[in-house]
Amino acid sequence: LSMDLVALAKLSTDTGLTINATTWSAPGGGHHASGALSFPAIVDGVHLLDNASSLTLTIYDVDAPERVFAWNLSE
Repeated sequence: LSMDLVALAKLSTDTGLTINATTWSAPGGGHHASGALSFPAIVDGVHLLDNASSLTLTIYDVDAPERVFAWNLSE
């Protein structure tokens, strides 16, 4: 990947919190890159997952206008 996933990724909850990625640990370049995309756990003094029942990762402009991945946290 030649894209900067830190600049292209956002994490949001059903409680209305949205946060930008802070680090992407994969080496630069390569077609099958593997790494960890990290986000802060606290937004404006609030823990990101407090009272959240769903989590959505949106990655923009990677071979499509956006790619959305969603998880239900309440099960």
